[in-house]
Amino acid sequence: MKGFSLVEAIVVMVLTAIVLAATVPNWRGMGQRQQLLAYQRLLLQWLQQQQVAAMGSNVATASYAQKGQLVTAQQAVPDARLQPPSAIELSSTYSARLPLQFSREGFARAGHWEITAAGTELRVDIIISSLGRIRVCQRQGPTLQELAPC
Repeated sequence: MKGFSLVEAIVVMVLTAIVLAATVPNWRGMGQRQQLLAYQRLLLQWLQQQQVAAMGSNVATASYAQKGQLVTAQQAVPDARLQPPSAIELSSTYSARLPLQFSREGFARAGHWEITAAGTELRVDIIISSLGRIRVCQRQGPTLQELAPC
């Protein structure tokens, strides 16, 4: 007699289904973490570039979050390059009336940006001090090795 019995084939299929059911949520979570960290790096790099640009010229740069999108005050429209992916939510303490502004000396109005993975508790903050210091930390969610806790 060659081959497998029906019972053996069903047992293998059930075990495979159990293993897949256990790994799929972790796989999705990993994708969301990677998207969140990639967007955090993009936003941090952009903020640092805005600070350097303000220090190199006499023009203060201004930006804020509106309806989950990053808006530069010079254009008054969302900047398409910096919009978060659909699974990422963006908010900040800055508004159209009180945007983030870097001065010629590199100083800024204190506040922070919050980047959240939708449907999870994973949240990363980019905190900006009045002296222009930009700091990234993790507010809540599963620990990310790349970031210090807030």
